[in-house]
Amino acid sequence: MEVAGLTLAGGVTFSCTYLLIRRILLSGFSHKISTDILCDLSLKIVSSLQAIASFTIGNIIATACQGNIMTERHWLTNSYAVFALPYFVYDVGAMYEVHYHQYKEIQKKPLLFGIQHFLRRNKAMMIHHIVLPIIFYPAIILLRKGYGDFFVGIFYQIELAIPFIVFRGALAELKMKDTALYVISGLLMIITFAVTRVTVFPYLYWRYSIHANISFWDVPWNIPIKCNVGCLIILVLQVYWLAIMVKGAVRVFYKMYITRISKKSSTE
Repeated sequence: MEVAGLTLAGGVTFSCTYLLIRRILLSGFSHKISTDILCDLSLKIVSSLQAIASFTIGNIIATACQGNIMTERHWLTNSYAVFALPYFVYDVGAMYEVHYHQYKEIQKKPLLFGIQHFLRRNKAMMIHHIVLPIIFYPAIILLRKGYGDFFVGIFYQIELAIPFIVFRGALAELKMKDTALYVISGLLMIITFAVTRVTVFPYLYWRYSIHANISFWDVPWNIPIKCNVGCLIILVLQVYWLAIMVKGAVRVFYKMYITRISKKSSTE
């Protein structure tokens, strides 16, 4: 009953927050900004709020489990996993609404056509939204057997990068790519992503080495192989996305450099 209640509460919270923000934006800016962009901005705001909540709760859990990082428990660890599970379902629905307003050609077609159109253009995100809860929800709720709340708390905190990612995306949608704010947000995005999603893995291994009183380099040989494999897979994906971000930043700075050189040449 508690699980069902938390799941329902999560679904209602995310959906109602999106509907409320969308209504506010549409009532205030629909005469200036298109509906698809306003819906997407609403989606991004909810994503940021979820990320901030995840980071805050993760910080509370990790701070509370500083004694024995393997055995100390915190009630928020499992509770938030259950509460946040419907987010993936809500997010797919909200993404479809954005897609519906972006592509006018599907609005007069049957619903099934629209869904197929949406799935074809969002394959990577759909895989992410299916695979992530299938793997991590059982891992947090069932497979840990009550151990490692500290590590789950740290993983909750990797969501800190999301607000910077969506803020940069929002600036791009609002045609503000040439502003200093866009550049600054991009740099902050890269820094927070690198810290929270890449360096977090060496940090976790270092904390376990202190707990087990062993060398940092001995940690991989003293933990289950599934932990090493899981961390390696996630780390490779994060490094891949970080590389894409850095490449994009280099492209932006190069464009700024070329523009400055062109302006300087034209004034001479």
